[in-house]
Amino acid sequence: MKRNGYCLLILILAFLASCSKGKKINIDGTVLNGQTIPVTFEDINATPLTIIDTTRIIGQTFKIENYIKTEGLYRLSFGEDKFVYLYLKNGDNVKINADLNNITDYTVSGNEESQSIAKLMHYISDFSKRTEQLVRAYEIAEENVKDSIENILTADDASHIQYLKDFIAKEKNPTVAAFAINFFGQSIQEEIPYMIETIDKLAEKDSKSPYIKQFKEALQVYKDAMLQEEQGGLGIGGQAPDIALPNWNGDTLILSQLKGKYVLLDFWASWCRPCRDENPNVVKVYHQYKDKGFDIFSVSLDSNEKPWKNAVETDKLVWKNHASDLRGWNSSVARLYNIESIPTTYLLDKSGKIIAKNLRGKALENKLAEVFSAENTK
Repeated sequence: MKRNGYCLLILILAFLASCSKGKKINIDGTVLNGQTIPVTFEDINATPLTIIDTTRIIGQTFKIENYIKTEGLYRLSFGEDKFVYLYLKNGDNVKINADLNNITDYTVSGNEESQSIAKLMHYISDFSKRTEQLVRAYEIAEENVKDSIENILTADDASHIQYLKDFIAKEKNPTVAAFAINFFGQSIQEEIPYMIETIDKLAEKDSKSPYIKQFKEALQVYKDAMLQEEQGGLGIGGQAPDIALPNWNGDTLILSQLKGKYVLLDFWASWCRPCRDENPNVVKVYHQYKDKGFDIFSVSLDSNEKPWKNAVETDKLVWKNHASDLRGWNSSVARLYNIESIPTTYLLDKSGKIIAKNLRGKALENKLAEVFSAENTK
């Protein structure tokens, strides 16, 4: 009799334990052009990313049934580089329709938050395609046409930032609103004050969101770095710390060996879309001023040599100074320069002092025109 009671107690405890997890989430997917492709269900609410479940597309469908620890942002990864982002709560039943030949055109039903994210991703895809077309047009355009294309790119970027701000202001869910900040692109440096203010407001609305907490912590790191700058670190007028890094041939490149020239110190990476979008502008000013005492020292935050080298060749970054320790964000030089986002640039004078920061596009052209105009009057 005691033994039966003990078994009954175990069953009751097991039942209570399963209930404490809440209801399972169910994701039913229909995916074209993805036969046998692996599907990974991932928690992206905090670092590090956590894999919850894995399956495969059989025929044209897949199904995931599992528990999640917390309400928030999740991701489905198809293979290595195609993603669908979702906002989930335990008990959600979500249906996804996608084509792996055009993954950003997916549709989702089951909750409003995931539908809002899908709408955002559709917009981001359309904007990225238009930007890529304009950049390609710029690369092959005659010189007298390039200014007009650049003006279109500038106007598009301003419109893009306004779209994101409107999306954030209207979005009911604070975490989904915070997610949109990821797409500020090359304007992210200029929008840091807005980001700080916005994340603080979103944190007041949802103090429990791990995703917003993660964002807030990242911005605190940025605030601390800015404070260090103001106290005499890497501010304008300070001496740029020297850099000694290898290129892909194993030769050591040293920043201070370029003293006597004006130098653009450019932190970038092959996987950074805003960096790649800016590269045509950097190439343009290099050819314009390389014979007048201007050079570029590029530090890549890649962790793999092949994509780094391919990007240099594809984007026609023809200067000689391409360096990296292939440690990504863990690069000692990235820490030395307080690099929190890329692209980040420093313009150095002939003595190695910082005379400007984060100049892009027309702003970089104007500053170099000013610098070399002053040189000509000496």
